[in-house]
Amino acid sequence: MTKRTVSKPAKAKKVATRRRPPAAALAKPGADASELVRELSSMIEAAQKQVATVANMALTALHWQIGHHVRTRVLEGQRAEYGRQIVSTASRQLAERYGSGFSLKLSSRHA
Repeated sequence: MTKRTVSKPAKAKKVATRRRPPAAALAKPGADASELVRELSSMIEAAQKQVATVANMALTALHWQIGHHVRTRVLEGQRAEYGRQIVSTASRQLAERYGSGFSLKLSSRHA
């Protein structure tokens, strides 16, 4: 029978930790929280405006594509009564699924 030697666990080395400087030492001289909030608010608002612009462009393109698709493929360029019924039914179903932005809106020239 062989003797097994059990080694002692190694001693944990001390890890040097750095103390963080107080928050006041990190700020520029004369800077305060209200200035930081103003700067961050400006960045947030600029990003929000950019998101709204991109979303509006995408929705405009989507609505144009929907109208074009319906006119060319479903109605085949005609304004027949059956086409109006198809569009009305599809519009109602899309509005139920995606909200009022897809409800039927006919201008007076298309009515």
